[in-house]
Amino acid sequence: MTTQKDPQKDNHVLCGYPFYAIRNGPSINYAPCCWARTKSICGPQNTPALEYFKGNIFNDMRRDMLIGNKTELLQDTCGLCYQNENNNGSSPRLQTSTDWDVLDNFDSDGRMIEGTRNRFIKMELNAFGNHCNLECYECQPDNSSRREERLKK
Repeated sequence: MTTQKDPQKDNHVLCGYPFYAIRNGPSINYAPCCWARTKSICGPQNTPALEYFKGNIFNDMRRDMLIGNKTELLQDTCGLCYQNENNNGSSPRLQTSTDWDVLDNFDSDGRMIEGTRNRFIKMELNAFGNHCNLECYECQPDNSSRREERLKK
């Protein structure tokens, strides 16, 4: 698949995260990013991360994004970004810099091409809760104990 310089300009549902990232957090199981909301019961406690990244849910998300179809799955999972875009024209999806060459690792159905030797997957796995002494402004309060404390104040 040959990529454009910025395919998001023509595709208003495409996001780079499902193509290169998998994470979990204290309040969510596997998801492409900390803004995503998922109903998944899969996390580090019961499913290998790479298995989930190559599984049906991520494949369906990537396929729908490649097609440019804002399906119910994308509405449920990525609704926070889509809502922010409707309200103020911006979102983490649009603000994140993505090397769109990552799309070359997937077929048109969103499945990772077997045998790819590229190292592109970013894993952020948290198995110990939200205790964090950093207060990064982009972090969701439920992902950082310091952000949570600040919000309570």
